[in-house]
Amino acid sequence: MNAHESQRAADALRWAMDSEKAQARPFPQEPFPFTPAWPEPEARFLRNDLPPSPALPLGDVLGPRLTEWVVQAAEAAAARLSAAFPGLHIAGMLADPTEALVLPRFAGVEVRGNVLFLSAVAAGSYTPDDLSLVLRSARQIAGNGAYLITCMDLKKPRKVLEAAGNDAQGLAARWNLSLLQRINRELGGDFQTARFHHVAVHNEMLGCTGFYLESDYAQFVTIEGRRFDFAAGEVMLTGITSQYNAGEFQSLAVEAGFKVEKMWTDAAKWTALCLLVAV
Repeated sequence: MNAHESQRAADALRWAMDSEKAQARPFPQEPFPFTPAWPEPEARFLRNDLPPSPALPLGDVLGPRLTEWVVQAAEAAAARLSAAFPGLHIAGMLADPTEALVLPRFAGVEVRGNVLFLSAVAAGSYTPDDLSLVLRSARQIAGNGAYLITCMDLKKPRKVLEAAGNDAQGLAARWNLSLLQRINRELGGDFQTARFHHVAVHNEMLGCTGFYLESDYAQFVTIEGRRFDFAAGEVMLTGITSQYNAGEFQSLAVEAGFKVEKMWTDAAKWTALCLLVAV
């Protein structure tokens, strides 16, 4: 872990400890407005038959192990899709979707149309403002008449969302607590994960579910020799998932330059598959 990432993580923790919003219960009514200062990534083409491109600094953001997993997963996905659809030319890209991107072009291949895909996990991890930036960026690179396929987590009762975020199997808790394990492993921290617990709380006003780690005791931890104090019941926000109704998502799409061509939902109307066309 380099010095830049160490300082970034330490600043994030200090912000969470010093913020007036990081109070004991009741939970904060707004997500902590922390945006990590990640390095600006450059596009990396993942197909072996494309020219070499500058290396994406994923190691500074994700760490070596997760970086290797992300690259291998993207390469494998592109290879599987290419094998399944030999008539399509498929390339994977790793880049910041809130920034303008340049789509890869294949030598000797005429481009008849672009189809972009934004997964439900990716779309839900953004605030509405950030999702608007992603859609605007997609519109810019897609061009008129291009399609965007995305999945949306639709609004549903609070008890349903909180039951999912606090699942009985403890999958969300293990994922959330792994953040502390990574700080211990890569930043020299001494968090005792058994002294924190995971909790998910839905904010109906903001239309998002927040994932928190709550301190069970008054305690302190050190990270690279720096001390951070926690009060009993103090919480850290570690992530969000956003939910929308059909009208809210359609407004975001229209503002970004898309028209919602079609929207399919499940029987309970909890999720939606959306087909957008750039206009």
